[in-house]
Amino acid sequence: MKSNRILEENKKQILSLRGVNKENYASFEASLSLMAANIILETETVWIYARHIDLKSLKNDPFSWMLCNRSSLPVEATGKKPFRTIIPAPTMAEVWMELPEHTMLKQYLSGTEAFLGDIFFEDRNPADALIDLLIWIKTLANPDKQ
Repeated sequence: MKSNRILEENKKQILSLRGVNKENYASFEASLSLMAANIILETETVWIYARHIDLKSLKNDPFSWMLCNRSSLPVEATGKKPFRTIIPAPTMAEVWMELPEHTMLKQYLSGTEAFLGDIFFEDRNPADALIDLLIWIKTLANPDKQ
């Protein structure tokens, strides 16, 4: 009975992010790009590789990458956190705080452009556009500071 209660609590914790605007969060690919560039941000939200809640919708792999609040990481019935890899998933605001003061955003029908001076990156997801700019600033523009 205790394991069923824990499973139900875990479902609620993951499902709580299903209704959010995912464009406020970095995509999985952009989050990986930050890690590859050795830029680790403290975030409230993370990507986890965990057992999918709706096993009927997944045929071959019952696991998938899911967005989850860091403070409510699901716990297996054993009481252990079953995640080997947790990837920070920053919000637009969390990335924005890492950027220089004169960074600007322009919203278009096709996406968002993040720019600083004459350097710009465009993406459908505003958080991803900001991440591309942050990676350029921290790594490509300043290779000596890596």
